[in-house]
Amino acid sequence: IVKFPAKYQIILITVARRFSLLRHKEKRMQKSEFRFSNPKLVKLNFQLNDCPKIQDAPELGLDISIKTNIDKKSDVEATVELVIEIGEISDSFPFFINLVISAKFKLDDVIEGTAFDKLLEVNAPTLLLSYARPIISSITNNAGMDPLNLPFVKFTSQSQKDAL
Repeated sequence: IVKFPAKYQIILITVARRFSLLRHKEKRMQKSEFRFSNPKLVKLNFQLNDCPKIQDAPELGLDISIKTNIDKKSDVEATVELVIEIGEISDSFPFFINLVISAKFKLDDVIEGTAFDKLLEVNAPTLLLSYARPIISSITNNAGMDPLNLPFVKFTSQSQKDAL
């Protein structure tokens, strides 16, 4: 056992108490009952068009289409697909991307006051978009243009229609 002078003992006790409080706060955090499998890239189609403005692609007025497909297996389990299309196949736009990413979502216990359907419509596509974003950024960067960083999207009924 190491003995410290009294003034250091007080400091050590204070630090130990604070560390103990931090550990207790960590224990209070609970895992979500809403779980998902590792997202899977189902489809990726990228076409570089013969367009003179390849470097300016991210600054062009992008036509981004994002759709959500929900295949509900039961009241607590579903597969959600996020379909993203950017650009077009033509000489007026530098590229076309069609990406489909999917994951299985499950609700372990019914969350009081929360509808599973709402989680599938809002939270699931938000999570999938966070996985698709770096894929699209990397593809556009590797195609010789500035990386395209997708914006955040509100996946609520009305705002999704108005978002893009």
